[in-house]
Amino acid sequence: MAITEAQVRRLVQDNPDGGGTNILASDDYSLIITTEPKLYRAAALAARMIASTFAEKVEIAAGSAKIRLQQKYRQYMHYANAFDSRAEEGDLSGATPQLHGISIAD
Repeated sequence: MAITEAQVRRLVQDNPDGGGTNILASDDYSLIITTEPKLYRAAALAARMIASTFAEKVEIAAGSAKIRLQQKYRQYMHYANAFDSRAEEGDLSGATPQLHGISIAD
């Protein structure tokens, strides 16, 4: 099952309500999905790309805007690390099924 841009956007919360603009463009997500075809790996990469956009903006921000951007940077890096951990456990697009039950021998 191939992952979609919408799935990755939803995980990294790059789908603002109310018709706002997205942080990353569709081309960015196409590249991410091509590079990382597993859902949580792709989400981790997207979160890092989003975090890097906020890191760049912190350099030019001042006052309370700088603090907000730093918080967003930390938030997206937290997402990236969480998605990496989730990918280690087993990605939705490539998880190995686990069967539990009673053996015939029992």
